Amino acid sequence: MDRSAESSLSRRMPTLALAHIASVGLVVIGAGLAWPWLVAGATAAYAAVVAWAALAINRPLWSSAAPGVSRGDAARRNVRLLAFAYAWGALALLTAYSLSGVRWQHGWQYGSGMALIAAALVLIAQRLGDPASRLRTPATFRLLSTLNALHGLAAAGALAWLIASGKLANAKGDWVANHIFAGGGALIVVLAALAWRSDRAFGRGDPHP
Repeated sequence: MDRSAESSLSRRMPTLALAHIASVGLVVIGAGLAWPWLVAGATAAYAAVVAWAALAINRPLWSSAAPGVSRGDAARRNVRLLAFAYAWGALALLTAYSLSGVRWQHGWQYGSGMALIAAALVLIAQRLGDPASRLRTPATFRLLSTLNALHGLAAAGALAWLIASGKLANAKGDWVANHIFAGGGALIVVLAALAWRSDRAFGRGDPHP
């Protein structure tokens, strides 16, 4: 595994972890005080921090002057970022509906579902980190690229529906979840697009095929 690929994400982990914890704390506080603006701001700020880090990590891969990063390690790094996003959504939902006093019967279901997705993505990332893994093949990378595109399109569609439905403005128990879904959905759109763009660069044979 290329250590430069790993270090570019690892050195940003303290900042990402801090944003993760701070945003979840603010979501819980905002939910408890019934301040939608605080919940929306916390989710948007978290999404912006992770999206900016993902852009900084992926953008060098689009140039022929990129550092020596293999296609497998680039894919692994982007899968880890997606796992981080889903883990944030799971933690935000589970803590908000456990600690804030706001009640919604489906909060634990969606939170648990996101936690399972995050765990599955972590397992995939671990396999991609093994040079001997059967996942590190051109066919697998093409499949991952297609799934990234579909994932991003699905998240964009769900986000558009959420906004158009007016659910972000309602006062029912799911209002906290809707803001988490909006911030997380927007982040997934960005992460999926960046991962797809990076893999396209490798697929064209630009940097380090």
